[in-house]
This record gives sequence, structure tokens and C-alpha cells, in this order.
Amino acid sequence: MKKRTVRLLTLMAMLLPTATWADTVQCLVLTETNGTVSRFALTEAPVVTYSGSDMIVSCKDQEMTIALEGLVWTFGEMEATRIGEVVGSQDDAARPQLAFGEARFEGLQPSSCVHVYTLDGKALSTVKADGSGRASVGLGNLPKGVYILRTPTRSFKIKH
Repeated sequence: MKKRTVRLLTLMAMLLPTATWADTVQCLVLTETNGTVSRFALTEAPVVTYSGSDMIVSCKDQEMTIALEGLVWTFGEMEATRIGEVVGSQDDAARPQLAFGEARFEGLQPSSCVHVYTLDGKALSTVKADGSGRASVGLGNLPKGVYILRTPTRSFKIKH
């Protein structure tokens, strides 16, 4: 079946003036029948294509395929990402050890925080390191996906 492509640049151009507020950006919001909500920042220029009974959204290096049946798509706002580039040497903080639905850190400063973010920058949880610089972040209750774990000196992109 032939693919149809819809470029969101025209809509993005109409909505961008409201995207200049400090805390929110305009986005494409997809709500699936199972309640899953996905948001794509219009500033990232998502491209929507259709193939058969599926919608395919491509944004940067990622692509998401969603069944069209029961899919609701709208435009809305989302919090602007707060994840910036972390400056520091490669050995500033230990890499997380991933096992059994947990990400474990060692070698952190006591009481320093490990934050968990979604790829769109939404903060999900924060865990403090204990007195010996260890922290354990539970991932078992999160849906399968890609997350950012951020220590005071490094950020790690993990697939759960």
C-alpha cells in the first residue's frame, strides 16, 4: 500500500508563537485505546506517515508505529525538557548496573540525587544516595521504554 506523508511544519508555524513561553512547548498528542499517551514536540518537526491501518511518527532518529483504530490525535502543550548537557569527566560518577528491574549506582557523593526522566524531559522520580554513595533506582514499575538517569555529573540513557 502507498504511504501518505503529512508534514506538520505548517501547523507548527501557526503554533510556534505560543511555544516561546519558558515552561511549555507545543506538541502532537497521540492517545491510544489502551490509554497510552505519546507526545512529540513540534519544535522537533515530527513527520507523520500512514501505512495500511497504521500511523507512523518519525522524530529525529526514532520512529513509532501506532494502530489507527481508536487512535485520537490532538495538539497540546507539554513541559519543556529540563535535561541539558552535563559537563564532567567520564569517571565523575559510576555507571549504573542494571539488573532485576533496578539501576544501581556506586561512587556517588553521599546524599546526591539520581533523577529519572522520560525522553521528553518529564521528571518521574528522584532517589538520594546513602552515606556510602550508593543509590538504587527501581525501574520495575515503569512501562518498557527509554529513560534518562541523571546524576549530579552525568546522564545515562537506558532502555528498560
